[in-house]
Amino acid sequence: MPVKADIGYGGVLMVGATVAAATVTVTVAGVRSITPPTWVRDMIDATTMDSAGGLREFIPGLAESGDFGFELLWKPQGTADILLETLKAEQEPRLWRVSFPQIGTPAPFISFRGTLAEKGETVPMDDLLMCTVSLKVTGAVTRGTVT
Repeated sequence: MPVKADIGYGGVLMVGATVAAATVTVTVAGVRSITPPTWVRDMIDATTMDSAGGLREFIPGLAESGDFGFELLWKPQGTADILLETLKAEQEPRLWRVSFPQIGTPAPFISFRGTLAEKGETVPMDDLLMCTVSLKVTGAVTRGTVT
């Protein structure tokens, strides 16, 4: 039986034009890879002196939507670089959306608010100029479909 798997080719990363934007309208060009947010829950150590069997006990704490990352072709002073430099100066999160590739419709997506947390460039002697970006996601990640 053939394997039913997909590749990432055709995925689209978009961001709101401003901090106040309620929709995403700016497509981030040159994206090579996307790492969706990783959901994480804190576990609180609730161990006491009389915990059974001398084993630690935990209770669930607060959850967070984690970090979101992407890597793109870097062109100094290019459109994406200018956008990222703008994001560095902002103190509030923007709306982001990742549309996943899919043959047919509707295409699945995730959306979330995130703030630029890290941006780093790589300038190898014999390969592509690259930029690696990390956002801190705030609040919930919403899943849906693009029709």
